[in-house]
Amino acid sequence: MTVTASATVELRYRRGSASADAISAEVQEILADLDNPDSELTKSVRDLGIDVADRSAVTIRVREGGQGFEPFLTPIIVGITVNASTAIGAKLWNAVIWPHLRHRLGPRALLDREDEAEE
Repeated sequence: MTVTASATVELRYRRGSASADAISAEVQEILADLDNPDSELTKSVRDLGIDVADRSAVTIRVREGGQGFEPFLTPIIVGITVNASTAIGAKLWNAVIWPHLRHRLGPRALLDREDEAEE
């Protein structure tokens, strides 16, 4: 029996033109593409070293951070859990999910990452 540990990475973005609900809905549609073993998304994820035979190996949750006086200042938080390292989770988002999401919702769906200066 092989035991694989799960790792979660959280990415914080400045709010763009899309709400957390709209982003979450699109992400779930993108992830549903993993059900097709011949899809480009599945191939891309496999190339990252993530086993997609079990779609539960990848979970992405999108939510709003604490809301202040100005709704547009509320951050969007993307939590990515994979049965691999946090580096793989971030790579999955940056190399695969993010480009698909930008294509579907537009380049201003989410703005700059709030935590990039810390990396």
